Amino acid sequence: MTTTSARRGVLTAAAIATAGAALALGPSAPPASAAPEWIDGAANNTGGIVFTPFVGARYQLLTGQFAGYRGERDATSPRVGDVFYIRGFVAVVATVSEAPIMSFVFDQAFAPDVQFAISAATPVVCLFHEEIGDAGTPDPANCSQTPQPAGSGGWFFGGRELEPGQAFEVQVPVRVSAVKKGIATGAAAQFGVHVDPALGSPMIATQYVFVAPALTPPPGPPGTPAAGGDTVAPRPAALRVGAQGRVRTLNLRLPEAARVGVRVERRLPGARARWRLARVVRPAALAAGARSVRIGRLPAGAYRAVVRAQDAAGNVATARVTFAVR
Repeated sequence: MTTTSARRGVLTAAAIATAGAALALGPSAPPASAAPEWIDGAANNTGGIVFTPFVGARYQLLTGQFAGYRGERDATSPRVGDVFYIRGFVAVVATVSEAPIMSFVFDQAFAPDVQFAISAATPVVCLFHEEIGDAGTPDPANCSQTPQPAGSGGWFFGGRELEPGQAFEVQVPVRVSAVKKGIATGAAAQFGVHVDPALGSPMIATQYVFVAPALTPPPGPPGTPAAGGDTVAPRPAALRVGAQGRVRTLNLRLPEAARVGVRVERRLPGARARWRLARVVRPAALAAGARSVRIGRLPAGAYRAVVRAQDAAGNVATARVTFAVR
């Protein structure tokens, strides 16, 4: 959809940065007394070439986006085990644009320590901003409470078409199982939002998270036993990926009944081992014993399957297996 808006006019990168101040855009000095607030990363802009009659090709900014999280600037919260919100914000800042697609992404080193914490008390929140810088209006019709794997990577929760000068925001509750010290822990503390506009190049706007130690022992990270009662994690064993024609199937053995999910990652070319999300198999309840999970068809390449199993007592275990598709 191509739109123009004389009422809003053309917004530049400086305009979104200025308007973003009302949304706590970018770092600022700590307040006199710590209080939870949005701690946002720098805004990135996605550009593209737009061809106009009689003028020829000209460069225009198409979207502006940033990522942030809810916490205290003195780094005392959130704490390990707390539920807190992360957010992604995307605005259309050009006279010609299409509806952008926004998805949350977690660095490979951060992903094992973070999980979504969506519930009736802490739902996903989507806000439509009629004007960049306003407080936003709840938009449940364009908001999903279930994470959907995005085609370009990450997790998609909602979106809508935007006219120039409008914005869309998604807030998602998460829980982190390990201490994070922001940029000092590098990729292990980094997440972002991936914006893929119809025009222009994809862009990831990132932010680093500070997560303080827990005041009381929280639920353990993946692979550790839960407190009291059943304390044995249901660790998947005998992992093997087989083929039935062109369809890949993961075979495993469970010591007890568990809810099992699989994340398939593809290895990127290069000497250093780097992985990119290729597919997510939704969690399903499996009985104890030898079981199989259908992965589906994959293009040729090197892969690994990361298996997460959780039993009825809340004990969680993970296991990995590498395989190749030729």
